[in-house]
Amino acid sequence: MGHKTIVSPRQLLWGVILCLVCSSLISPAAGAARLPAWGRILAAAASAALVWLLLLPFMAASGRERFVAMLAGYGRGGKVCLVLFSLCFALAAGRGLERTETFYRYVSPDTLPLAVFVALLLAICLYAARCGLETLLRAGLALLVLTAASLALVLAGNAGQMRLENLQLPRQPLQLAWESLAAGFSVAPELLLLGIFAHSAPQSRPVSLLGRALTAAVAVDLVLACAVELALGQFGALQVQPLHTLARIGSLSVFRRLDAVHVSVWLLAAVFRTALLCAGLGETLRPLLPEKFRQLSVWLAAAPVLAGAAAGYFLPEWLLTAVQTALVLAAAFAPVCFCKGGKDDGKKRAAAGGSSGPGRAHRLRGPGAG
Repeated sequence: MGHKTIVSPRQLLWGVILCLVCSSLISPAAGAARLPAWGRILAAAASAALVWLLLLPFMAASGRERFVAMLAGYGRGGKVCLVLFSLCFALAAGRGLERTETFYRYVSPDTLPLAVFVALLLAICLYAARCGLETLLRAGLALLVLTAASLALVLAGNAGQMRLENLQLPRQPLQLAWESLAAGFSVAPELLLLGIFAHSAPQSRPVSLLGRALTAAVAVDLVLACAVELALGQFGALQVQPLHTLARIGSLSVFRRLDAVHVSVWLLAAVFRTALLCAGLGETLRPLLPEKFRQLSVWLAAAPVLAGAAAGYFLPEWLLTAVQTALVLAAAFAPVCFCKGGKDDGKKRAAAGGSSGPGRAHRLRGPGAG
């Protein structure tokens, strides 16, 4: 365990927000995206509130000494929690590879063979993860700025053709939103990173970070949903990639082909998301490996990520979403269950004059120590 991972809570927050926005960019036809704009907004807000309630105990427990010790594989349930985290991140990173390749194949007339593209993309993501979480998050902040500029240009290019009469009002709005929430509810795995890494930095507040990340995601979804419906009307729900359609038909794109620039930025954001999930997988996988293989944990993550990508290609979307949501919730509740009753451990040890046990040592090194 020769290195220490210290991350900036603000950079971690921006990185997670970019991941959440990226999910709306490259796979907008999933879940509630086929709803009218107002129904999508209602479903997104209700989903965010439910996710916040479900992950609140996990974020509240992330600062406890037992929680940090479990991230090193110590204590009761440490290995179980690490296995759940690893499975969750492996499946999410694999699905990230599959979705990025699917989006690239949709927007590009000349595509690479599937095996070549996936292998190349995986190598890039693993190398980015191997460079370190701090470096990756700094790159993510620059990508977030580029993504925001890209979306602003898309909206500006379509502002002239947006019409209020294009907004749709179904007869049973609440029922439609509820059905969409029940059928497409999911929990983004990258939200777990807020609890795993945020408390390694001084004065971080994972609960506050979770609320801000979900609020930002809902706000972006609101703007994108309204923009698509105002510009495309009822035809927006028929588009496989409505944002890409806006990028192509916008007045700033028809003559200058700026849609190619937008696609490049969105693909970079997708690569960042997969790389961040690979970095999380490497951190949780490291304590499970023998000592001599721990420095190779990021590269050894290639096998489970490829297994997750295979699942993304061969299993139905609804099943993958259900399995991933179950894994995320299991990974979030397991540490809370094992940490139960350990709230005052730090005070008791301080009163007893401290301890040199693995939990205290790991707390001083940080959760990324390998």
